[in-house]
Amino acid sequence: MSGTNSKLYLGITFDSPSGGHDNTLDSPSGGHDNTFYFPSGGHNNTFNSSSGGRDNTFDSSSGVHDNTFDYPSGGHDNTLNSQSGGRDNTFDSPSGGHDNTFNSSSGGHDNSFNSSSGGRDNTFNSPSVGRDNTFDSPSSGHDNTLNSPSDGHNNTLNSSSSGRDNTFDSPSGVHDNTFDSPSGGHDNTLNSSSSGRDNTFDSPSGGHYNTLQLITQLTTLCNYSINQTLQAGH
Repeated sequence: MSGTNSKLYLGITFDSPSGGHDNTLDSPSGGHDNTFYFPSGGHNNTFNSSSGGRDNTFDSSSGVHDNTFDYPSGGHDNTLNSQSGGRDNTFDSPSGGHDNTFNSSSGGHDNSFNSSSGGRDNTFNSPSVGRDNTFDSPSSGHDNTLNSPSDGHNNTLNSSSSGRDNTFDSPSGVHDNTFDSPSGGHDNTLNSSSSGRDNTFDSPSGGHYNTLQLITQLTTLCNYSINQTLQAGH
């Protein structure tokens, strides 16, 4: 299915099961319970719900790339699923978004999750081979989660103001990751349990109860320091 398709309804299903590309589903105001399915080979597809959208689903299960899911205002309980081979996908919820989910379970890279204001309880999961992913929550974001359990690298979680109770988990094979909480961040956690390197955790102002865990690295570093001290003593 090619071309441009537009709908402005609620409780609508938009199906493009195979080879769909350059399709558009617009729900500019008050749309909710809408579903956008792109099960195979879809690319350059757009789902826009500019105001008050809720309980909407964007599924792109295989081979999709350059897809956009926009929720500029008041969106909540929205889901973007890209199960396999998705790349260059964008999930935007600039204002008042909460309880939103972005899943890219396999082979996702260059994906973005943006929640610029008032976002809370948002989840970004990239369980396998995710790289160059971005999770931005610039203002009053809290209880947000970015998980990249395997082979994730060059991932970024930014919470620039009054972010709290945020979690960045990257348990295996991660490097060059950044967790920024420049102001008022507290109870934030960055976990990188194995093979993490060149990771950054910044909380320049007002941060408290923050945790940076680099278990394997720190154990190795401590052992190295102890050995060097013992050698110096001899």
